Amino acid sequence: MKIAIKQQPSRCLLLATLGAAMSLTFGMSTARGDLLFSDSFQYPVGSLSGDGPPAGSPPGQTGWTRVLPGDPQVMLSGLRYRHVFSAPGAAVFSDIGTFGDEAVANLSFVHRGIVWIGFLIRNLNAATSGYAVLGVGYSFSGYGLISNSFVYGIDNNNGQRALTPFSPSTTAADWLVVKLDFHTLTQSLYVNPTPGPIEPPVPDATLTMPFFSLDMIRINVGNNDGSYAFDEVRIATTFKEIGSAQ
Repeated sequence: MKIAIKQQPSRCLLLATLGAAMSLTFGMSTARGDLLFSDSFQYPVGSLSGDGPPAGSPPGQTGWTRVLPGDPQVMLSGLRYRHVFSAPGAAVFSDIGTFGDEAVANLSFVHRGIVWIGFLIRNLNAATSGYAVLGVGYSFSGYGLISNSFVYGIDNNNGQRALTPFSPSTTAADWLVVKLDFHTLTQSLYVNPTPGPIEPPVPDATLTMPFFSLDMIRINVGNNDGSYAFDEVRIATTFKEIGSAQ
């Protein structure tokens, strides 16, 4: 009588199977570990205040709080830029006099390494003055349209500025990318860099950072009698995370 012998799987096969199972189990939690903040503004049309954070957002990300007397709004259509992630919905910030329109949100505390910030911005109605920026903290640097310059740049809100030669478009969105280097305390702005895994080589504006940590961002528009749309705000520890092609 023949006795069937059950063959045991090899050690390599067991390790491979275990590795695959672990990848399936933990892949979702580790694949986006370098993402610190992400918002596509996929909220109901109306006031932005109180919206967020979106489902699946990184730990520490909060919703948006308006800064009175402003009242930023959510519009149905989103902004688009080739090969940059885009989804329906965008936030609209309008000038209502010298106080402007402003909202803030928080993220997990960062004080070392390198942080990348990316966002889409568009001039909706040919405003030609004032400012439209995404900033770090209440009184620190702002990135975007710099007050009374009508070009993109960095403003430290203490008299220090670094301007680019590029102005906002009324026909298409621009993709602005900021690199914060907490090692050298240097902040760099890139206007419409090439999306993808490779970091842009040369910044369009560079300035010393007047801050040593990051845990809050603000979007602020004012003094321009116009409206600007912001979309796809992403903050991460790698450029690839904010600039991956979609």
